[in-house]
Amino acid sequence: MLLLVGRELPPGVQVADISLGHLTAADAKARLTDYAQQLAEQKVELHAADAVVQTTVGKLGIALDVEQTMAALPNSEWSPINLLIDLVQGRRIEPRLRVDARLAESLAALADNIDAPA
Repeated sequence: MLLLVGRELPPGVQVADISLGHLTAADAKARLTDYAQQLAEQKVELHAADAVVQTTVGKLGIALDVEQTMAALPNSEWSPINLLIDLVQGRRIEPRLRVDARLAESLAALADNIDAPA
């Protein structure tokens, strides 16, 4: 259950570099969904010995789990002290990620390219 101050998340709530303070739960979810898409399209390079594989975070099977991240947002354990702390220093929530078998497959393929006998 999310903590909403009025109808909004407390000020200072942040996931990665995404500010969610003062947003409704629906707006926060929409912002995280947009971020999940951007993350999936993020280009990465894997380097091992002389081998380089260019791919995206999504193709590696790594994704932001929007539902689990939403569940990690401030919950109903509200207190005036927690609200004051949120106002003064904010609350940084670690994004929740899902990793599927594609990451292991990509790393195995990269390892196969460099594990040739000398």
